[in-house]
Amino acid sequence: MSVTVNLDKLLDKQYENLPIPEVVSAPVAAIQGLTDAHAPALAALKHQDRRRPRP
Repeated sequence: MSVTVNLDKLLDKQYENLPIPEVVSAPVAAIQGLTDAHAPALAALKHQDRRRPRP
């Protein structure tokens, strides 16, 4: 199944036309409104989510 997603309003200009695998590996600053300074907070959330039991 093919899926089309428009990420133009979510990503900074330089990341808008990249393939999804490249977007996923892009720095946090690729998301509009975020900077590299937000990376530690997002990493903490990711770590916290892994510790939560799954239903």
